[in-house]
Amino acid sequence: MGIGFVIIIHFIALAILSGIVAAISAAVTFFITKNKEKRQRRIFLAAFLPFQFFFTIYILGIAGSIMVSGSKNVDIGIGDSFYVPINETCEIHMIDIIDNAYLDCNDQTVIRRVSSILPTEKKIFGKTEDGKFFCYDLDNSELREYSDFIELTSKENSPVLELIEIPEYYQKRRNEVVGQATIMIGIIALVLTIAIMWLTRKIVLKFGKK
Repeated sequence: MGIGFVIIIHFIALAILSGIVAAISAAVTFFITKNKEKRQRRIFLAAFLPFQFFFTIYILGIAGSIMVSGSKNVDIGIGDSFYVPINETCEIHMIDIIDNAYLDCNDQTVIRRVSSILPTEKKIFGKTEDGKFFCYDLDNSELREYSDFIELTSKENSPVLELIEIPEYYQKRRNEVVGQATIMIGIIALVLTIAIMWLTRKIVLKFGKK
């Protein structure tokens, strides 16, 4: 799925959620507001603000996430792709799901259907979906493939290797690269959304006065 289609699906879900909250909020406001002059404006706000809240915080969150993705070279899954850098020259890249990936180095695909991985300073070890193992040598850009784990560890003189499954590695590496940026984006989006809602409420109540 492309990013446009994903956002449309999210918008539909947000519209349904906002509609449910708005209907409940408007109904409650109708019954608790005794002043007939204020009732109409307050019902409008009760119905409108849930839509404003969910859509504003979503749009601000998406915008912030795109900025983080661009600056950190990490795709957090907005759309149909995920990727995260392993080092300055290599990255893992996934399409649709993060259960398997392909390894890219120097803008070229080294190996596909990677299910587990373990990067080191000079080598990248891994396992593919069909149970084969590999080692990519960063010094000479050579890919060496092996039929089993014992052959990998003996030929590469690396007896202790603990491969990490792609979803776990992606989550861990993404958090390392992005750091606290996503949390800050969420906080900023929430603060701005609340400020916009407060301003909307002030404007509606002020200019609605006779």
